[in-house]
Amino acid sequence: MELPAGWFEYKTETGESYYYNESTQETTWDRPEPPKPKPVVQETPAARPNPFGGGGGGRGGLLAGIQGGASLKKVQTNDKSGVKGAGGVVGGGGG
Repeated sequence: MELPAGWFEYKTETGESYYYNESTQETTWDRPEPPKPKPVVQETPAARPNPFGGGGGGRGGLLAGIQGGASLKKVQTNDKSGVKGAGGVVGGGGG
């Protein structure tokens, strides 16, 4: 097993191991352990703020406004798809 960075192993005259850290100038009889890797935390989608202002679950956004009594504004939409009458029903009927 490797020593952590900066640590060196030395032996006494009687053969006992001791360890020295060159950067901190610390000496110890106990073998230093390498630092434990930091756990990888994966962010869940619920942990991120919604860029659209919430979906109502947290009483935010459009749904919360409606539930709070806000009125909706009517808007006129203009179809600019280019084909007039596309998708309409032609002919009456059924035979």
